[in-house]
Amino acid sequence: MSTADVKTGTTTEAPYPWQHSQWAQLMDAWQAGRLPHAVLLLGPAGLGKELLARRLIDLVLGGKGNSQRFAGAHPDFLPVVPAEGKTAIAVEQIRELGEHFSLKSHQGGFKCALISPAHRMTTNAANSLLKTLEEPAGSTLLVLTSPSGSALPATVVSRCLRTRFSTPSRETGLDWLRSVESRDDWEPLLEFASGAPLRACELAQEDFTDLEKGITRDLLTIIGQSGEPAQVAARWSRAAAPQLYVGWLRSLTCGLIRSKSSSMPLGQPFEIEKIIKNIDIRSLYKYLDEVYLVTAGMDTSMNTQLAFESLLIPWSHGLENS
Repeated sequence: MSTADVKTGTTTEAPYPWQHSQWAQLMDAWQAGRLPHAVLLLGPAGLGKELLARRLIDLVLGGKGNSQRFAGAHPDFLPVVPAEGKTAIAVEQIRELGEHFSLKSHQGGFKCALISPAHRMTTNAANSLLKTLEEPAGSTLLVLTSPSGSALPATVVSRCLRTRFSTPSRETGLDWLRSVESRDDWEPLLEFASGAPLRACELAQEDFTDLEKGITRDLLTIIGQSGEPAQVAARWSRAAAPQLYVGWLRSLTCGLIRSKSSSMPLGQPFEIEKIIKNIDIRSLYKYLDEVYLVTAGMDTSMNTQLAFESLLIPWSHGLENS
């Protein structure tokens, strides 16, 4: 992008308080005329990467960068997401993106596109995208979002400006959540959401108490040998948000570790509490490592049912062989 394209004197803010440094990086590049044709936003779900992407695109398309104008249709903007009823972004969609960039801008400015989430592209789609990345048109901006760079082909990642996001501090997350709504349960919701404030907001809109009771009940059936881990895993994998179940296991395991370390009761049902009396804390840490591995893979193409089975089977023998 040339300096002639830069709109100076525009004041914008990051959508969320934990995005200030990332937004400043992008704004510095934009105002200096150094923003490349492709930007890759990396980080866990629930941090607002897509909203920041759309705000950047709004600014590049001539908006103020702090409006909701990008929420509607714009002739020079193409959003690329999995088609309805699909989980992957098909090669045909990426070819359409290439055609979009090849056409002249309707408003005489930039052509922009957003691929979100980019790690949902099929192998053929990612390969097709390489041509667009290697031979970009003049005034174009492509923004991609992904949980991590490893979820995308290295050839795609290497051709993008990478901007990384991480979960905010507990204090920052709680302060923002309390500014949104006054609730007494933001702390457990944020912990359950692995520190991602927007995911905590999603949990607040659901019947969190019933969800937690249901997960606890499933785990107790496995501990008591009256439930099959494979059957529970199959049901969990079909849930609308299977990440929440992994988050609950992470939160529970962290609580067990704290309880084991301090000899303080956890406040869980007796069947769960008694596990820590007969298990070495190293086994809990080893199991927690497995939970984190599954957490990292939930936004990829991993077999969710098999992943849940690997996390639930150890409970059938008291985590002794974790």
